[in-house]
Amino acid sequence: MGAPPLRLKPDSADLFIRLQWQDIMGSLQPSTRNMPSFCRDINKYMTARFGLRSEEDITSGFCYHWTYIVAQALEGTDICTDDKTTHAWVRQGGTHYDPLVPQGQKDPIIDPHHLCEEDEFLRTWLLYGKNNRVMVKLLEQTQHKVPRPVQEVEL
Repeated sequence: MGAPPLRLKPDSADLFIRLQWQDIMGSLQPSTRNMPSFCRDINKYMTARFGLRSEEDITSGFCYHWTYIVAQALEGTDICTDDKTTHAWVRQGGTHYDPLVPQGQKDPIIDPHHLCEEDEFLRTWLLYGKNNRVMVKLLEQTQHKVPRPVQEVEL
């Protein structure tokens, strides 16, 4: 017996409308059959939407965007980041996923890592994300408040 289908958050339909999912992918939403299928569909969307060549391109500048979409769409999904490379990925049910590991793995994508609350995640993306202009547009599309960045103070 396989894992139960994924549970979408109640407002995920609005998220996918705002992402123009159907225009780009031809379906109403990603597959919710299982987490690897869902992650692969997000990979396909990201490469098509931004003209990327591969999953490697997603992890080289769009990992925060990928993580935000997955975390906004699915119930029970945690956001993980590491401080050294500022990479982001998701954890669900003790398994870690990112664009290069859509099948998931028990070990963190990068260690040491920490779980992020959404506001902390968005502030980090705003400060360090390679595509933070894309983030601001995405947040505006999803009617999510753009956080004010934390000012770094020199002591």
